[in-house]
Amino acid sequence: MTITITPPIDIEELATFLAEANSEPSQHIGYCGSDKESILHDLMHDYSDLDLANSFAVAYEDGVIIGAMGLDIDKGDLSAEVWGPFVKDNGVGIGLAE
Repeated sequence: MTITITPPIDIEELATFLAEANSEPSQHIGYCGSDKESILHDLMHDYSDLDLANSFAVAYEDGVIIGAMGLDIDKGDLSAEVWGPFVKDNGVGIGLAE
């Protein structure tokens, strides 16, 4: 078991993971949404004043996403919305959020 934390490797895979995680009441955040296509659009076009590689961290276990967290940064008003942490409910992922 190897866990690696990097910028997102596949944005569509990240959108799928976020949609599934945000559908869980224990992980839900209001401004993320739970529709994969909507999240994918936001990540590609509306998310953060920084590029995704500099505003999202994704935890992979053997190439599969088990956790993710991002900062939707607004340089204009010097604020950020935190997306996550989202974790896969497999025990290992839960430990990532602690």
